[in-house]
Amino acid sequence: MNRFFAKAIPLCTAAAMSFALAACDDDEIAAGVAGAAIGAGAAIIIDRANDGDNCRPGYRTVCSNSYDYFGNQYRDCRQVRYRCINRNAIENSILENGRIDVRARAAAAGMTVEDFAQEYKLTFEGAERLWAALEASDQGNSAPLKGLGLSSGDIQLLGQYKQPSEAGIDALARNLNTRADLTAGMLNRIRAWALTEKTRICAQPDFKLNQDELRLCNRAL
Repeated sequence: MNRFFAKAIPLCTAAAMSFALAACDDDEIAAGVAGAAIGAGAAIIIDRANDGDNCRPGYRTVCSNSYDYFGNQYRDCRQVRYRCINRNAIENSILENGRIDVRARAAAAGMTVEDFAQEYKLTFEGAERLWAALEASDQGNSAPLKGLGLSSGDIQLLGQYKQPSEAGIDALARNLNTRADLTAGMLNRIRAWALTEKTRICAQPDFKLNQDELRLCNRAL
């Protein structure tokens, strides 16, 4: 697991499972969802780019094999510019308030919205809608995620590393125009990444953790 995404999950979201912070509201948890979504996708992009092929002049072709809500398959391709992975920029995309700059962090990791669409079998348009909601979530505004079909209860479930309700998954799938099972799989990968990151951080001894990480692991002094 890449260390560069350790701070992608704001404390309130990451601590929800351990009940270290019991008063996390939807906006705080939505910010964590944004961080986890970008972290889960970008970790894969970094792993694929370790051979350096993602860092050269020119453009590459990204194709997404997507399905609409009713299961019809489509394929669309776009040309996107190669990006070098900038690990310093990844760290610098963490803002002073602990949130991340979603687009800046993804770009620094070499990931575009097209890569995100390809990875989760979304249409490019559906991926853009989701990223717009993630950007708003990153700034502490859960309304766009709710506009895509997730209820307050669904967001709270994600904050506890649990899957949203079937109704929430179905509504999100309809609004992104993709199959419900693919939407469930995407959310499962995002929450699994967040939980794995928390587990990895908390496996370290106290002296290696900062105060936020100690609180995340419910070990704050």
